[in-house]
Amino acid sequence: MEGSFIDESIDISRVEADRALRAYKIMNSVLRSSQDYGRHFGDEENVDETALLAQMFSLRSLVLSVENARERMFLYHYYIKGNTLNTCAKLLGVSLRTVGRIKLDALSSVARKMKTKNNV
Repeated sequence: MEGSFIDESIDISRVEADRALRAYKIMNSVLRSSQDYGRHFGDEENVDETALLAQMFSLRSLVLSVENARERMFLYHYYIKGNTLNTCAKLLGVSLRTVGRIKLDALSSVARKMKTKNNV
């Protein structure tokens, strides 16, 4: 029973890490939309581009700080570049099943880094 509690806490951390990393794509879309809007209509939406860029830089730095090269490459291609799991599997030269395992390990690594960062 105690082991399942530990597994659940790891899963929750993975979910939090996944949400944080998925935010990169959303922030990138918001920035592009804001810039396109300004170019087409000569007016800027009320988007704090500096804050978004700072958050994106922070997420990108988090991804690039992952020690395991395979996990780091997966995180970069999946979350930063926006590739599919199939494409990531091809880029890493592994099966789709293996890329799924790499994703879980990578999210665990990011979750640990996020916890460490928040505790410091």
